[in-house]
Amino acid sequence: MRIHAYRPRYAAVCRKPIVEQIHKWFAQVVSTDDTKKFLAQFGGDALVMTPDAGQARMVKDVKDWGDNGKLAKIQPQG
Repeated sequence: MRIHAYRPRYAAVCRKPIVEQIHKWFAQVVSTDDTKKFLAQFGGDALVMTPDAGQARMVKDVKDWGDNGKLAKIQPQG
């Protein structure tokens, strides 16, 4: 099972140029050797994707976690 601990999130009302600029900054930081080394210390790795791909991934991950809960027979809370 993969756990994606952090992703930049954008308000639905953010204009596309703002989202693109924030994404550009995150991609630059995550792509550095220092960041990759830092993440590797904790068993992580850098994953850079477009904002649209990131949103699709988050939707999929939420569904997957729900499926995992059903497999484990965990009752939804709220």
